Amino acid sequence: METARSGPLLGSSPSVPRVAVDHCSGCGRCVAACLLHLVTLEQQGHRKTARIVSAERCTRCGACIASCPIGALITDTP
Repeated sequence: METARSGPLLGSSPSVPRVAVDHCSGCGRCVAACLLHLVTLEQQGHRKTARIVSAERCTRCGACIASCPIGALITDTP
Protein backbone atom coordinates (compact mmCIF):
# COMPACT_ATOMS: atom_id res chain seq x y z
CA MET A 1 0.00 0.00 0.00
CA GLU A 2 1.27 3.46 -0.83
CA THR A 3 0.60 6.72 0.94
CA ALA A 4 -1.25 9.69 -0.52
CA ARG A 5 2.09 11.38 -1.10
CA SER A 6 3.67 8.52 -3.01
CA GLY A 7 0.75 7.20 -5.03
CA PRO A 8 -2.64 5.52 -5.01
CA LEU A 9 -3.84 3.26 -2.24
CA LEU A 10 -4.21 -0.43 -2.78
CA GLY A 11 -7.66 -0.98 -4.21
CA SER A 12 -7.94 2.47 -5.75
CA SER A 13 -10.41 2.77 -8.58
CA PRO A 14 -10.43 4.44 -11.99
CA SER A 15 -13.89 5.80 -11.22
CA VAL A 16 -14.86 8.55 -8.78
CA PRO A 17 -16.55 7.24 -5.62
CA ARG A 18 -20.19 7.97 -4.97
CA VAL A 19 -22.14 7.83 -1.75
CA ALA A 20 -24.86 5.24 -1.21
CA VAL A 21 -26.96 7.69 0.79
CA ASP A 22 -29.28 5.00 2.15
CA HIS A 23 -26.30 3.29 3.80
CA CYS A 24 -24.27 6.31 4.96
CA SER A 25 -24.29 6.71 8.75
CA GLY A 26 -22.82 10.23 8.71
CA CYS A 27 -19.83 9.23 10.84
CA GLY A 28 -17.48 11.60 8.99
CA ARG A 29 -14.55 9.19 8.60
CA CYS A 30 -14.51 9.75 4.83
CA VAL A 31 -14.39 13.52 5.39
CA ALA A 32 -11.32 13.12 7.59
CA ALA A 33 -9.70 10.66 5.16
CA CYS A 34 -9.87 12.89 2.07
CA LEU A 35 -6.63 14.87 1.99
CA LEU A 36 -8.06 17.16 -0.73
CA HIS A 37 -11.16 18.02 1.35
CA LEU A 38 -13.52 16.84 -1.39
CA VAL A 39 -15.96 15.07 0.92
CA THR A 40 -18.36 16.87 3.23
CA LEU A 41 -21.29 16.00 5.47
CA GLU A 42 -24.66 17.51 4.61
CA GLN A 43 -27.96 17.48 6.42
CA GLN A 44 -30.44 15.16 4.66
CA GLY A 45 -33.72 15.38 6.50
CA HIS A 46 -33.14 14.12 10.04
CA ARG A 47 -29.57 12.92 9.50
CA LYS A 48 -26.24 13.81 7.94
CA THR A 49 -24.77 12.02 4.95
CA ALA A 50 -21.52 12.29 3.04
CA ARG A 51 -21.29 14.05 -0.32
CA ILE A 52 -18.45 14.29 -2.84
CA VAL A 53 -18.19 18.03 -3.51
CA SER A 54 -15.81 18.03 -6.47
CA ALA A 55 -15.64 14.85 -8.52
CA GLU A 56 -13.44 16.63 -11.07
CA ARG A 57 -10.66 17.14 -8.51
CA CYS A 58 -10.83 13.59 -7.09
CA THR A 59 -7.56 11.69 -7.58
CA ARG A 60 -9.32 8.34 -7.04
CA CYS A 61 -6.88 7.37 -4.30
CA GLY A 62 -9.48 5.29 -2.47
CA ALA A 63 -8.87 6.81 0.98
CA CYS A 64 -12.53 7.69 1.51
CA ILE A 65 -13.67 4.23 0.42
CA ALA A 66 -11.15 2.51 2.70
CA SER A 67 -12.19 4.66 5.67
CA CYS A 68 -15.91 3.83 5.50
CA PRO A 69 -16.77 1.16 8.08
CA ILE A 70 -20.03 0.20 6.36
CA GLY A 71 -19.14 0.44 2.68
CA ALA A 72 -21.33 3.44 1.85
CA LEU A 73 -18.76 4.86 -0.59
CA ILE A 74 -18.81 2.86 -3.79
CA THR A 75 -17.61 3.02 -7.39
CA ASP A 76 -19.25 1.86 -10.58
CA THR A 77 -16.35 -0.40 -11.50
CA PRO A 78 -16.15 -4.01 -10.34
